[in-house]
Amino acid sequence: MKTATSVTRLAGFTLGETMVTIGLASIVAVCGGYMLLNGLILFAKNTAENVAHDQNRIAINRLVRDIHSAVSVPQLGHVVSGALNKHANAPAGSWTPYGTDVAFWADSGTGPAAGIAFKKMGNMTDKNGGPFELKQDPGDPDLIMIKSYTTVPLVGMDIVFPYYNDTTGLPMEGTIYKVESNGNDHYNIWIEGGLESRIKVKKDTNVICYYMSRYCYVVENGKLNFYSTAPPPTGVTWPVTLARNIINESNRALAATPFTQATTEFVGINLTTEDNRYTNRNYKAVNTLLAGSVPIRAQLSKTQ
Repeated sequence: MKTATSVTRLAGFTLGETMVTIGLASIVAVCGGYMLLNGLILFAKNTAENVAHDQNRIAINRLVRDIHSAVSVPQLGHVVSGALNKHANAPAGSWTPYGTDVAFWADSGTGPAAGIAFKKMGNMTDKNGGPFELKQDPGDPDLIMIKSYTTVPLVGMDIVFPYYNDTTGLPMEGTIYKVESNGNDHYNIWIEGGLESRIKVKKDTNVICYYMSRYCYVVENGKLNFYSTAPPPTGVTWPVTLARNIINESNRALAATPFTQATTEFVGINLTTEDNRYTNRNYKAVNTLLAGSVPIRAQLSKTQ
């Protein structure tokens, strides 16, 4: 007698269902991977933008600090190729940054301008600009000497004698073009225009002076660059780029001219940066770092 064998059929996916499932899983995986990749790209991009904006903000803080500590009325201008001695028609207030073959060219009017220049006490490595005592050289009555001890006067520095008046009525300040030392407290100096020959120290009187250096911030090719007549720190050359992606927001086809000066008391600044890459939505990020007036707090020098 034969026993009947029962066969149990198990339900399963058909080929079509399997292909649909694999397709859906693949789509979900691709979407998830794309979202992860896009998130990583956006994170890196936003981090880079934030770092760039932080660097630019630091640069703006430095600019504002330097304008506050300026000791002359700022001068609008721009940078041109060639040192000042290559330009016979350079206007007053123009100068050559240390170790460069360019010149800060003084502009007339109230702006807007690409750059702003002013004087500060001392130099980049020694902010101590005085006051220092002036004496007649005991070895040569036609020479003057500065008793500035460890602060050394340098060629290219400006020097001012604010409380000394002579009969010419000319400003008692100028640029040092020669320095000779005879000890830490004995520096003979020569000043452009022969200013040193106009100063005579009388018996039982004191004459004081201050050292100054010229600084400028100027936008060149979308970069905020810094120059000075003072020697730069070791390993640095002028210019130093402090901020990038500076634009003219009102007309992006033109170079940025962010500085104005309608009065001798304030400097107008309108600095705008822009992310120089488009997003997937064809949008550029714009950030106005400073838009307003910065007050000038002191004026020791009468020349710009």
